[in-house]
Amino acid sequence: MIRLKKGVYTTNVYVEKMKNRGEIEVFTDFLANYLYSPSYLSLETILYRHNLLTEIPVNLISVTKNKTAVFINKLGNFLYHKIKPSIFRGFELCRESDFSFMKASKAKALFDFLYLRKNILPNKEAVKELRLNVENLNRADINELKKYVALEGSKKMKEFLDYLLN
Repeated sequence: MIRLKKGVYTTNVYVEKMKNRGEIEVFTDFLANYLYSPSYLSLETILYRHNLLTEIPVNLISVTKNKTAVFINKLGNFLYHKIKPSIFRGFELCRESDFSFMKASKAKALFDFLYLRKNILPNKEAVKELRLNVENLNRADINELKKYVALEGSKKMKEFLDYLLN
């Protein structure tokens, strides 16, 4: 048995079956939602999958309306960051194999990434040093990102958007 968190377990046999079928990533994506709900995959996890981030993330990172949490187990490190309920949106239900899970759009993942850093990024240079591949955003992604920045309403997020797009 593999303990995923208090009261939640899976078996080594099942995990090996998922690995052999090439579905371990889908299974861990499902677990990221299942271990702490409501939540959706976002931030570095989604940015990397859309080639917006150059470094490979070692954690599965999600966003939640609940308090920040961490679950570490044999299958990985599952991190959850709290955001305001009013901006807990911009995710979709994905169905792959026998699993369903929520994940952010690439624009929402970028918004979440910047939003959770807005108090530690002091200026344009700090934002540029994140080395985000914003050229991989299309017009629809940029419009979606602008929508989330307007919804959140802070001057700092509007500045970040200008830094990234100009």
